[in-house]
Amino acid sequence: MLINIVKTYLSVRRALGFKLQSVEKYLWSYANFATARGDIRVLSKTAVEWAELASSENQRANRLKVLIRFARFAHAEDSGHQIPPDNVFCGRLNRRTPYIFADEEVTFVRLSRG
Repeated sequence: MLINIVKTYLSVRRALGFKLQSVEKYLWSYANFATARGDIRVLSKTAVEWAELASSENQRANRLKVLIRFARFAHAEDSGHQIPPDNVFCGRLNRRTPYIFADEEVTFVRLSRG
């Protein structure tokens, strides 16, 4: 069942113009992983366990985001599909707050650089 819904999802998204090269790899990987466990639908627990197999936090978050999008599609057709939670992995680098220079500081920097 998961294999068929993956095929349908990819066909629909490609018809809309998406290339989905990495997405396709993720979805087939998940479908094989879940099918090996006997799942016939997207299950949150399996989705998180599959995403945890990635080597970095960002990859885990990215895998899960791809799967959440797919699960929403599958859930629209069959409410037995679960939509995994999206707050399991952070997947973001914490950036420093930007500093906006005052006019005097900009002038000083220009003068000191010569």
